[in-house]
Amino acid sequence: LPDIPLVDQKGAAFHFSDLRGRVVLMTGVYAACTTACPEILLELKTLLDELPAAERAGLSVVALSLNPEYETAQLMDLVTEARGFSHPEFRYVNGERPAEMHDLLTRLQFSATRNPANGVIDHANLFLLVDRTNHIAYRFTLDPRHRAWLRAALRSLLTESHAAAPAS
Repeated sequence: LPDIPLVDQKGAAFHFSDLRGRVVLMTGVYAACTTACPEILLELKTLLDELPAAERAGLSVVALSLNPEYETAQLMDLVTEARGFSHPEFRYVNGERPAEMHDLLTRLQFSATRNPANGVIDHANLFLLVDRTNHIAYRFTLDPRHRAWLRAALRSLLTESHAAAPAS
C-alpha cells in the first residue's frame, strides 16, 4: 500500500505502514453519502460484530475519505461515533492534501467521481483485504455473493500463520 501521510477521525497521524503485521479491511466512504456508504458502514459493523474477539484483535478497518476537500477529522469522528465504531480498530482517514488523497483513491481503484449537476460522488462499493505484509490480497463489493467470500477471505487471512515481515 502507498504510505502517504494521512490523518484519522481523532486528528492523529496515520500511515499504512503503522498496520504492518495486521490484517486490514479497507473501504471508501464519505459522510454526506446517502446511498452506498450507509450500506458499506453497516456491512463493516456487522462483519466486526460477527468476528470472535481473538480474530478481531488482529484486524484493523480503514475507511478512506472519498470527499477529501470537505471531510475534517471532526466530521469523520461524528460519522464513526454515530455508527458505533471504536478507535483505533476503525480508522476513517483523509489526506493532509486533497490532491494526494485523490491520487491514493485512484491508485487503489476507488473511482470516485463528482457529478457536476448535483455534487454527489459516484463511487464503487469496494472492499480491499490487505494481508499482514501490507499487500492487497482480495477485492470485494457489496454484491450479495461477495459477502460470503469476504468473510471467508477475512477469516483465512486472520487465522493464517505468518512470519514477521522484514522491515523495508
